[in-house]
Amino acid sequence: MKKMYISILVMLNAFSVMAMSGKAIVKKCDEIFRIRTCLSVSTMTITTSSGSKRTFLQWGMSMGNRSVTRFASGFVKGMTILSVDDGDQIWVYFRSSGRTRRLASHAKNSSVAGSDFSYNDFSNTAYAEKYHCLLLAKEESHYKVRLTPDSSGETRYSRLIVWIRKDNFIPERTVYYNENGERFKEMRITEVKVISGILTPVRVSMKSLHSGTETVVKTLKVRYLPRLQRSFFRSSGLSRSLELWKAVYPFFND
Repeated sequence: MKKMYISILVMLNAFSVMAMSGKAIVKKCDEIFRIRTCLSVSTMTITTSSGSKRTFLQWGMSMGNRSVTRFASGFVKGMTILSVDDGDQIWVYFRSSGRTRRLASHAKNSSVAGSDFSYNDFSNTAYAEKYHCLLLAKEESHYKVRLTPDSSGETRYSRLIVWIRKDNFIPERTVYYNENGERFKEMRITEVKVISGILTPVRVSMKSLHSGTETVVKTLKVRYLPRLQRSFFRSSGLSRSLELWKAVYPFFND
């Protein structure tokens, strides 16, 4: 009986070590995506199941734990998304109605502009803080980690399986499971560049495993800066015109 008790303790301790190791790995991964103070220009291309494509231009600002994404072309031109506290609060300005509203928890899982990304996906979530992380395997070049959301209830993902590179902690592949435990989306980071000494993912794809649609975000340029104007990161400032963005930051003119 004593030997069995010791064996159980050993097994529980081993499980705990693996879980801690998983969290440490995910923390390293989070550091890559921690919102840095920067400006960015990117494109978002949506490919439908029939093969047709539509592309939107996006402008981005990041500072501290806040980020702003503004669409600069297409039918969503002027639409602006503000993520506060790593997505705990998400505000959206809709140019069509001229209104800014804070999204309810369930609305954060809605598609952004008909893409395969949700508003939650657009937020810079600190996964090590909001998910339980378990190291499943140490493969040749990747760590395989399972992420299970905590009790906040603000995600429709029942779990994520992530393959994180051992050499740079980039999460190259993430499979998302819905509330029914089914695989339904897959994200891949297929290109990374070092910009101003900072490892920067510049091509990210999200594919629906049910409909076959795919959305690719390509970063065209990034500029890391020591600070930005705080007024751009308030919900009251989301209705600012594209022209004002360009006037304050000529970076968006090119």
